[in-house]
Amino acid sequence: MMLQSERFEKILSILENKRFITLKEFEDSLHISKSTLRRDLMELEEMGKLTRMRGGASLTFHEQNGTSTSMEPHYLTRSHTNIDEKQRIAQAALQFVRSGDTIFLDAGTTVFELAKALKNTSGLMIATSDLLTAVDLTQNTHNDLIVIGGQVRKNYYSMIGYFSDRVIAEMHADTAFISADAVDFNHGLMTFSLSEVNGKKGMIASARESILLCDHTKFDTVAFVSICPIIDIDKIITGKELDETKQAALHEYGIDVILV
Repeated sequence: MMLQSERFEKILSILENKRFITLKEFEDSLHISKSTLRRDLMELEEMGKLTRMRGGASLTFHEQNGTSTSMEPHYLTRSHTNIDEKQRIAQAALQFVRSGDTIFLDAGTTVFELAKALKNTSGLMIATSDLLTAVDLTQNTHNDLIVIGGQVRKNYYSMIGYFSDRVIAEMHADTAFISADAVDFNHGLMTFSLSEVNGKKGMIASARESILLCDHTKFDTVAFVSICPIIDIDKIITGKELDETKQAALHEYGIDVILV
């Protein structure tokens, strides 16, 4: 019988080779009971090593990105990571949404939480490049919704490419709510996907104010390609978990940082 430390090592090793593993696959590989597996997964999640999801588990964003700047977490993994913090960020972002505004909603799981929080608003013109966000926003008929069309990015639901970039360039908004896969003081906002860069840049350039919505873990990693320098963003809303040294560094850039 394996020791718990050996099981932990085996579980993480399995996850390194595949982004999402079902409970059945774990059981077949480890030859342990369901109750033991559940306890191990719960403890590893508490340690921040993985994220439990319906029917299985995945490495956390930080663990997946620890060895490579090009490995992008699956959307399902992102959507279950730091969910409480993302919801706090979304609620804080509502104070910057006023009736009569035109707003951009970028693709991303934290921005999606803002979209869900907009269900009781009215009088907005909302333009989004994210299919899941657009579907959720159709439930509120008190706002006008524009879906920015283009090529659908497989498995991530965002609109990308020539057509979406052209549409964004022709639009103007009061506020753009932007997401990023990583934030670095040398390289600025970053993303794993080269195909999303122009759309994000376009939203920032076409809005009077740009607000970055991201959880604190985004400041602990890097991603494949830069979107823009940090100083191109007017406000950052992130979790109070953000390290104090990083908070101080952001204030030195003259950026309004809101911790929630």
